[in-house]
Amino acid sequence: MPFPATRLHYDLRIRLSELSSPAERYRLQLAAGNLNICPPQFQKVRKRHSCCFKIDKPSPIGVFGYRRLDETHSEGEWWYLRDSDNTLTECTGELSLVRFGLKDLDSDDMNRVILSPTSFSLHDCDVSIEFLQKLSKMTTPFKSLGYQRRALGIADTLKLFPHLEALKIYKCPSTPWLADLASAPDNNLKELEIEGSLKELVTFTVDEVKAYFKTLRKEFHIYLLFTNGQRNPDYFDDPPHDETWKENDKKLKQELHDKLKEVHYREVQPPTPHITVASLGEYKRSFFLLSRKRGHT
Repeated sequence: MPFPATRLHYDLRIRLSELSSPAERYRLQLAAGNLNICPPQFQKVRKRHSCCFKIDKPSPIGVFGYRRLDETHSEGEWWYLRDSDNTLTECTGELSLVRFGLKDLDSDDMNRVILSPTSFSLHDCDVSIEFLQKLSKMTTPFKSLGYQRRALGIADTLKLFPHLEALKIYKCPSTPWLADLASAPDNNLKELEIEGSLKELVTFTVDEVKAYFKTLRKEFHIYLLFTNGQRNPDYFDDPPHDETWKENDKKLKQELHDKLKEVHYREVQPPTPHITVASLGEYKRSFFLLSRKRGHT
C-alpha cells in the first residue's frame, strides 16, 4: 500500500526534495506510488544490469553496465557517476565493485545509484566489517557474495547477509573456517566456495567434515579449490612455499574417499551434503555423506 506522502504539506515536500539524495528521492517516489511528491522535479531513473563499479584514482567512480534493448539483446556502456547530472541509475543482476574502500561507499557519487543485485562480488576492495555493514544497508537482499581474503568470520558474514545462499572467498588465509561455519547453524547457505593453498585451507579433519554434515538437514556443498603450483597473476599472489602439497593433497582425497562416498562428476549428484576438492588444472572430485552400500545417510 503506497505511503500517503502526497498529503504532506507542499512546502514540506519541497524541503524533502532539497534534503534528499537522488536515491532517497526515488525511494520516496516509490513509497508514494511513483508520484511527483518532491517538487519541483521528478527524480529520473535509468535501469542497467550486470554493472561493474571501478575506481582508478584520481579518476571518479566509473561504471560499466548493460542497457536492455529488448527481451534478448543488451548494449554495454561506460559512464562516470559524477557525469550523471541528476539522473539516478538502478543496477540489477550480477554486480561487482573493484578497488573500493569505505569512503568510496560513503561518497556522493554512490548516492546516484540504487543497488538491487542478485549477486555481488568484491575485487581488491578494502573489505572490513564496517565496509560490509555499509554495503548491507545500501543493497536489497541478494543471494550470492564473493570477496578476496577474509575480513570477518563466515558466521559474522551470514549475520550481516542472512539471505545468502552462496558465499565465495578467494585468497583465503589459514583459519579454522569449518568451526566458524558450524557456529552459525541457522542460515540459508547452500554453497560455500573457498580458494587458497592446500596448507591454508586444510585446517580440518575429514571426521570433522563428516560430523558437520550429519548436523545438516539440507543439501549443502563445500567446494575447496587448491591454488598450489598455478596462479592467475591478475588475481592471485604467489602461493606459500610448500613442497609437500602434492603428497598431502593425495592423502586428503584418499581419506575423503575412505570415509565418505565418492560420486563421479558425470553421475547423478545425490541431494545430500558433500564436499568437492580440486587443484587448478585437475578434475574435481566430490564426496558425499552416503552409505557406501545402501546410499542412505
